[in-house]
Amino acid sequence: MRTFLKVTALLTLCQILYFAGVISRDISLAATTEYIAVPTDVTLYRDCHPRAENVDSIYFTIPASYYVSILDDTDYALDHNRALSEEYVYCEYMGVRGCIRRSDIEGCVTLRGITDPYYEATLYTCRNTRFRRLLSSDVLDVDLPVDTPLDYVGYLKVDDTTYYYVSIHRKDETVYGYLTAADTTDGTIATSIPLHKNARSTAAIATPADPNDAETVESDSIENLLLTAVIIGITLLILFVFLFYGRPKKKSQKGNQ
Repeated sequence: MRTFLKVTALLTLCQILYFAGVISRDISLAATTEYIAVPTDVTLYRDCHPRAENVDSIYFTIPASYYVSILDDTDYALDHNRALSEEYVYCEYMGVRGCIRRSDIEGCVTLRGITDPYYEATLYTCRNTRFRRLLSSDVLDVDLPVDTPLDYVGYLKVDDTTYYYVSIHRKDETVYGYLTAADTTDGTIATSIPLHKNARSTAAIATPADPNDAETVESDSIENLLLTAVIIGITLLILFVFLFYGRPKKKSQKGNQ
């Protein structure tokens, strides 16, 4: 029985060490990555030199109050082999790199320590369908059987049709593409996204943030992670003592003599 308890404790210890590593990584990323909360719904462009406002120049719409991580101009040069236009900011949202207009975030404060910057939701296909990488493409290159889980990323309105930009995981690859809202179990998600939990009100989002508020958001997020790390540390200590210092009590022999 004691051997079983030790094995169970060791397995638990391995799991805790894994999660401790994940939390340590998140703390490091949160402390170094710079984020900006978009004040209103903004367009994420594929390039900072769009030839025209057509569907293939746009990725999707980022919902108000959620965050984009800011990338360096050198990142854009490496990705596109040319300089970033001064009218745009190169950023990333849910693993998708693109450009937003600088005027869309004018006056917004750069923050650090944001651990849940994006709106995340899971959708399911309501019929057998496919999605396409580009809306203008006639190639429907990914089969999606009914009830396929999809990670919602953003939406794009084209005429009277709403398209969702979603991602799915296939083997070791994350694949992105478009399908119509009518192909999913939630055709109205784009119009019902709540404000980010750090947003006090729509009016507050639309005005430049107070640097003191930025420090509070940053501090609260990192403090929550540190508290979790402390709890894990205490649990590790208890397990360590149990495994290596616990001894079974010897039964008294006096009563049997």
